[in-house]
Amino acid sequence: MLDLALHADGEKKPVLLRDIAERQDISDKYLEHIFTPLRRAGLVRGVRGARGGYFLAKAPAKIKLLEILYALEGSLAPVACLDDKKFCSRAEACVTQEIWLKLQKTIEKVLGSITLQDMVKRARVKGQAGGLTYNI
Repeated sequence: MLDLALHADGEKKPVLLRDIAERQDISDKYLEHIFTPLRRAGLVRGVRGARGGYFLAKAPAKIKLLEILYALEGSLAPVACLDDKKFCSRAEACVTQEIWLKLQKTIEKVLGSITLQDMVKRARVKGQAGGLTYNI
């Protein structure tokens, strides 16, 4: 998503997956698998054909890192019992579950406070708009 935001030319020219794959040193096939849930979540928009590729579906300032991770990973719960109390018969009496919940809320708060535009600004300040790999 960061590579797409850094190399997007507004609505003029879509970014090719093969270009992203090359810059990020990952396979086209893997990238296609990543873009499927991003498209379903309404974060990217694909254009087919000879001039096809991808655009961000919203402005980078309107895309939170939390949205991206939810689209790609689903729950960010560090332990399964936070999502499903039935997972553990001791969930109600578990002292550590409270800590895991606090950690989850903290992670979500941080990721919900950072936009893709914030990441673009950070990358440009660090001079990393080139071909570095970004893993989030």
